[in-house]
Amino acid sequence: MESLFLLLIGFVTGAYGIIVGAGGGVILAPALIIVFNLEPAVAAGTSLALVFLNSVSGTHAYRRLGLIDYRSGILFAVAAIPGAALAPFLHIFVSDGIFKLVLGVLL
Repeated sequence: MESLFLLLIGFVTGAYGIIVGAGGGVILAPALIIVFNLEPAVAAGTSLALVFLNSVSGTHAYRRLGLIDYRSGILFAVAAIPGAALAPFLHIFVSDGIFKLVLGVLL
């Protein structure tokens, strides 16, 4: 039953993430923390893996339709890559309680 629920959450998160652009952090990470009681760092990593796969799939589909603004994409990537590279090393300085609080405030 747990596997079926995880598949359902994955499908909903994937569909919502591709259509709206906000699935992993808004749906999956809180669900994994609240429902499955995962550590916040594990939930965030799992969410990021799903976001990556959704992004690859969505990029391919939107590229075929000619709906990508490559200049904006490159600018966002240049700004986001340093944070994405440093965050896994910095999470050890933040307690689970603070992580949950910041995640809740940001959501």
